Amino acid sequence: MQDFDSQRQTLKLQKYCVVSRVPIKFIDGLYWVYMCDCHQGHCDFVRALSTDLPHSFEDFKELMSEKFLDCLHITTCTKILDNWGLVNEVAVSQIDDDILADHWYHQGSASFIQLPFAKKSTLVVKPPMKSFGIVSIDNNGFRCLSCKEIRYSCHHVCCLQSYLESNTSGIPDFLIEIVEANQVIQTCARTIYTLTAVSNRNIPIMVLISQRSIFTGFLNDAVDLSRNAISRIIPDFASESCPYCSNEFSPDAQWSCNKKLYTQKLILDVSVPYRICSNEACRKTQNYDGSVKGILNMGDFLVGHDALRDYMHNFVTGNSQSLVSYLEIWNSNLMNAGFEEQYLLSYTQWRMSWYAFLRLLHVDLDVAFTCSKCGQYPKIILCDATSLGFRKVYANQLDFGDQVEQAVKLRGR
Repeated sequence: MQDFDSQRQTLKLQKYCVVSRVPIKFIDGLYWVYMCDCHQGHCDFVRALSTDLPHSFEDFKELMSEKFLDCLHITTCTKILDNWGLVNEVAVSQIDDDILADHWYHQGSASFIQLPFAKKSTLVVKPPMKSFGIVSIDNNGFRCLSCKEIRYSCHHVCCLQSYLESNTSGIPDFLIEIVEANQVIQTCARTIYTLTAVSNRNIPIMVLISQRSIFTGFLNDAVDLSRNAISRIIPDFASESCPYCSNEFSPDAQWSCNKKLYTQKLILDVSVPYRICSNEACRKTQNYDGSVKGILNMGDFLVGHDALRDYMHNFVTGNSQSLVSYLEIWNSNLMNAGFEEQYLLSYTQWRMSWYAFLRLLHVDLDVAFTCSKCGQYPKIILCDATSLGFRKVYANQLDFGDQVEQAVKLRGR
């Protein structure tokens, strides 16, 4: 059953508890003894019990209440089964077969149980000689909702994967549906993380004059802010002819729906222009690139080069600032300016934007590694050999003998 959040008074969507029971014979009859995996010590105690105890059932319950706290899941389960008359003094051999006949599949020594009340991608796995576990699916594959530490490679997940790999026929229909759902989720996850930018022009390492307005914060060269409603990106297209059919694009720009433009100081709702090929047989579209105006078009949103270049300079000249820390500072400044948290750039969007910017950034290595005064072949080259030796802090741990006393001591690097 799903775990319960006592503070929020709601069920936990990604946390399940497995309540099990074993038949034990007491001096006054045969009774079910329940255990829940939320308390491992309780489970180990019950599993270690003999199937024939020389005590009454009431004495046993009093002993259990002294040793262990009451479990909400066991209490709930017994109340549900009490309505069926299936708690105590029942025919043990018939209970499980009657209740689970429609959803229990014995596959060799492992068992898989469909959960009718849960989503289709969730099932119960019973490995041989192991406890029950709830297995579901997320973007990383099969995930155990019962194990607290190793969730993606526990014995429940390994048991399910081993069975699916070793069996090509006779697999229950509900397991086939789970496998298909897993394949769809993994495909979607890979699609999300291979997102590419709409912008495809190379970005020079030095800022162009046409890109300066994005750094001033006024955006007068890139965005038409005179409109009372949603602002419009000023059209700026790379070519006039369609690369597919060589016909000209329609001179009138079309406008996309509302998208977010993120700069260091602003979040704007903008309409992004695009053009359609005038050839009726082609009708290909030309998207707005934005690189000339200092804007990176990511399709669903746009990011200003001011933030991307600012992070680049912080990373190069600073202490290797991370994407996460920069985004937190950036979003904090935007919230201080009055922008709501729900409209801020997410980490995934920021990470994709940064890597897209790096792919488009054009660095001329010949120019970057050429001295502006001496040219490509200077007469003298000074090399920093720090990486070829050891750090100064470790010098005291080495014994150089008289060589250290006679050597000239240099300070710094």
